[in-house]
Amino acid sequence: MTRGVVAAGHPLTAEAGARVLREGGNAVDAAVAAVATSIVTESPLTGLGAGGYMLVHRGSENVVLDFFVAVPGAGGRERSSELVPIPVDEHGLNVDKLTAQAKLRLLLVTPSHQFPTGALLPASRRLALLEWAHRHGSYVLEDDYDGEFRYAGHPLESLQGRDTRERVLYMGTFSKLLFPALRVGYLVVPESLVDPFLRMKAASDTGSPGFEQHVLAQFISAGHFERHVRKTRARNAKRHAAVLAAIDEHLGDRVRASREPAGLHVWLEIPKLATERSSALVARARAEGVGLHSGKLCFLRRPAHATFIIGYASLDERRIQRGIAGLSRALTKLRPH
Repeated sequence: MTRGVVAAGHPLTAEAGARVLREGGNAVDAAVAAVATSIVTESPLTGLGAGGYMLVHRGSENVVLDFFVAVPGAGGRERSSELVPIPVDEHGLNVDKLTAQAKLRLLLVTPSHQFPTGALLPASRRLALLEWAHRHGSYVLEDDYDGEFRYAGHPLESLQGRDTRERVLYMGTFSKLLFPALRVGYLVVPESLVDPFLRMKAASDTGSPGFEQHVLAQFISAGHFERHVRKTRARNAKRHAAVLAAIDEHLGDRVRASREPAGLHVWLEIPKLATERSSALVARARAEGVGLHSGKLCFLRRPAHATFIIGYASLDERRIQRGIAGLSRALTKLRPH
């Protein structure tokens, strides 16, 4: 089987990107990583928007499947695509709920670290998902947005690495690995989709930033990128542990927190706080000097209770401890409705 990957960016970036996929911990198909060609996008959302539009409208059905994510949902509505939310539980996407969805054209998943809940999709569900895609002729867009940041256990094999029927597209980004202003992402696509994707990319954007690609390629080729990821992973592992320890100490059983040792955020649920009170807690936390992001925008349907995203990558352990203590005070002061 051949895999697609397209040189739609600086050739040095494509070669360096193949090295990242080949030598990184993502377990992408070696056949892909051996080819120094990939679709370079300005950002993951650029690739998602153009690719999703092309895949949906290429077939007879005009349906996008999405779950727990706000921005791609907006893009789907703008392009008259129907969004079908599929439930997510503590193990990630509930693949059993896909059985009745035979007409879906595209499924967006984050199997290595479900966004935003942090769940890890187990091997049995991954295999079932690939079988569903093959049986119904659907495509799976795998967004591996922070796969390099796994703090325990072995590297996870990607869905794309298990795909033998060319149903999976693999999407990644350098912005979370290096810095947000670096708007460089990439797509690995089946060979049959190479030409359609190149045409759609040419029609949907004015080209990916050349200077940044050239510098990034040199950074990777010189070995700096690999060293940076190792150092950052070790630092973030300590910060992730500090967040969970502070939550246990200051918030206790008032909250439920995601505990998968991965990623750059922790998903926080407060079962006794209504969703409508989320903004009030965000304001209270701000008064305590704590930045808190409501999880409301991550739902296509109204959640049962208040949810929040806690980012920690830019904070040292001392600031994390102070921040969670401040959040605890804010929650205590919040008047119940």
